[in-house]
Amino acid sequence: MTASILTGCIRNIDIPYPDYKPQKVLMGTLEPNKPISIRLSNTLPVTSTDTVYPPITNAKVLCFEDGILLGELSHQKDGIYSLEKTPKSKSIYKIQASIDSEMITATDTMPSPINFSVELTKDNLQNVNYNPDFKLEIQRESKSYNWFSITYYRASPPVIVRPQPFFSESVYLDLFNSSKSLNGKTLHGFNIRIKPEYIGKLAIEGVPGNQFNKDSSLYVQFLDVSYSYDRYLKTAIVAWENRVSNNEGGLNNPFYEPVTIYSNVTGGIGILGSVQTRLVVVKRPK
Repeated sequence: MTASILTGCIRNIDIPYPDYKPQKVLMGTLEPNKPISIRLSNTLPVTSTDTVYPPITNAKVLCFEDGILLGELSHQKDGIYSLEKTPKSKSIYKIQASIDSEMITATDTMPSPINFSVELTKDNLQNVNYNPDFKLEIQRESKSYNWFSITYYRASPPVIVRPQPFFSESVYLDLFNSSKSLNGKTLHGFNIRIKPEYIGKLAIEGVPGNQFNKDSSLYVQFLDVSYSYDRYLKTAIVAWENRVSNNEGGLNNPFYEPVTIYSNVTGGIGILGSVQTRLVVVKRPK
């Protein structure tokens, strides 16, 4: 009988990462009651342990309103540039940033606010936690992009307690960040998107999810956003909810799939969004 012994060797091979070239990042949200402000930075490689993007402090940043130069944004600190001008409804704003030999631009339109109202009924024993019914009415003359969120405010001691999930079967609400509760009802997340294709007078009815006291109120934040900011918000929320790990470093979604977050920046990445924010405080009926 003949025995054969095969031997081998182990060799460690270092596979180098491809050359990394940082991308320019432009982030800014335009609001009609605030000065125009953006932040410029560079991206970090995936192997970096840093948590703050390196700021860009040497850019020449211009702002145009409806095609006319509005002014130059001055650098404040940490890559933040601002201009003491406030945006106007329906106007188109373009940010142009020159960084050494590169240029990045972004354009967005400030939306017009639509009419809305909020109503709470008295306690309904059929609802979760006996909470009152909630109704949001909006009036759209044309296609628009709107979001809302609900926060529970406790009067004594005064403190904003927590965001409210929202039970609703309304056909006007986007289901992208919703789920089904154990009793089969649709539970929407903290940031609720109203489908833009519905026009006219819309009544959105539902029930706040968490229990709140008799002397408490609801803070209802209503957003009119641009098309670009609408796309950014939705894709950013989807990416966050489908992230691999949670805040504690544990597994959040074992079936994670990469999500591309919307960007309207040319020559880089990021978002220049426009939003009109209004806040209504609704007291719980006695």
